[in-house]
Amino acid sequence: MITSSRNAPIDILLLDIKSDQKSSLSIAIPELLHRFRRVTSLENARTELDVKKYLIMMVMIDNDSSELLTAISQFTSDFPNTEILAVINPENQELAAAAINAGASDYLLNPINSDILLSKIMAITESKNNMSELMMLRQQIAMNYGFDNFVGVSLKIERIRKTAMQMALCDIPVVISGETGTGKTLLANIIHYHSLRRKNELNTIDCSSAAKEFIETELKRIFDSNSMDASTVFISHLESMDLESQKLLSQLIALNQNKSLSDDQAALPRLILACDQPLYNLVRKNLVDNRLVEMLQAIEISIPSLDNRIEDIEVLASYYLRKYAFEIDSPALGITSAAIEKLSKHDWPGNVRELENCLKRAATICQQKNLDAVSVTFVESTRRRGSLTSALGSKSGQKSSLADSQRMHITKALEDNNWNFTHTALQLGIGRTTLWRKVRKFKLEKNKESETETLGVYSDE
Repeated sequence: MITSSRNAPIDILLLDIKSDQKSSLSIAIPELLHRFRRVTSLENARTELDVKKYLIMMVMIDNDSSELLTAISQFTSDFPNTEILAVINPENQELAAAAINAGASDYLLNPINSDILLSKIMAITESKNNMSELMMLRQQIAMNYGFDNFVGVSLKIERIRKTAMQMALCDIPVVISGETGTGKTLLANIIHYHSLRRKNELNTIDCSSAAKEFIETELKRIFDSNSMDASTVFISHLESMDLESQKLLSQLIALNQNKSLSDDQAALPRLILACDQPLYNLVRKNLVDNRLVEMLQAIEISIPSLDNRIEDIEVLASYYLRKYAFEIDSPALGITSAAIEKLSKHDWPGNVRELENCLKRAATICQQKNLDAVSVTFVESTRRRGSLTSALGSKSGQKSSLADSQRMHITKALEDNNWNFTHTALQLGIGRTTLWRKVRKFKLEKNKESETETLGVYSDE
């Protein structure tokens, strides 16, 4: 990273074609702490820039300026990391605008005041520092939001990663559905930071905590034609958004879709939405406006609950233990088979988020190199699935068998999806044929209820 301290000199290239002219700059240079290199031709300047990195290049411009202005434009294009300061004679100050239009970042009047020159040098180094920090931050974000950060070895998670990779390459709206704690926000960030819009802001609207007035103000601001940019808008907890606000969102989408796109028109924002149930199920419950779904024409990615992908628990546990160890600068913990077995038998009402918190608690109290079953503790939740277990005939408080657990979750998924086998298989991460076999095995039957129209576009294999 560049340092703007006076005690850390930087390299500055001075292009002064008329070297025989004794300028005040020649006198000012020895008084400064930075390292100056003078060249007297455009060829020598290019050679220096090719072999050495110069933060700043100062160009002396006089009346005969056309050649130098062209050179500034070329140097700016060929060496974008070098900032150009134009040095202008007071009687030709109109050249300052021409130099800046050609690509110079600023200008100085000759004779040069050393303090003014130093202040401009420090301003440039500070700007470069901020840019370097921003680039480092973006690199860290990319590391935290890699596709591999959506951890799992199950077929369901592999399919989700594959779909997310495809969605990152396009601008199609995406709906991410799943229970609380399954990783919807993480997946939204992954898609954004691997898209062409990653250099722009990820605007987040949390409908579960934001007031209606705030949501509508934000939507109008984001879709304002005078302020639109190629950003991504992440709307979480869509089911909590007021229906009137949803209609406003539909109107804003329709208004901007009807505009004819041109090169000078601002890019439309890309929409990623998250909800706790499949989209069409929320439409059936009148929690999501039908018109909005039709306007979106979104790809829906359904994230399964953790207890519906038990095979991912071991790899998730290893991942979170490594992550936690890195955060506290400690050697990574291993985990015993007994601890994995205990984790696998839990029903995880809080999903992956609950697993992460559970492992943090266990890592804090564990005194050994390998996390054992004794260190694994659970926090009781009001969201236990005891009612579903009871409905299937299990005794209250008893853990269901593996077969009963499968029957319970398949039944719930079928009911949530109105017995649509394509959508249910997608949610469960299994094939339609496998789902049919499970239905026959458990002798599941559909209750006589009214049919619900399926809306939206869904990713299926």
